[in-house]
Amino acid sequence: MSSCRVPRSPRSGVERPPRLAWDAALRHCVIASFDDVAREVGELCGRTRTTDICDAHVALVAAARADVLYTSDPRDLRRLLVACGKRLPLIVRC
Repeated sequence: MSSCRVPRSPRSGVERPPRLAWDAALRHCVIASFDDVAREVGELCGRTRTTDICDAHVALVAAARADVLYTSDPRDLRRLLVACGKRLPLIVRC
């Protein structure tokens, strides 16, 4: 999980998960540091003409790991993932 998503996720959607459920879910996640790829995030934003650094960070992490990506915004993330130039992970809308 992108480190910039941790504080945003419970507040970003219309329906919020209960705080205890959110905390339990985070115990199963590996938090990916933003600092390690900040330059790459900026370059990806420039190539795709987006200003959402959190989405760009999520895309870079998912592209590097090529796992499953759970998102409520598959369209924007697919565009960013394609621009990463790596194998696309399975994208699951949630």
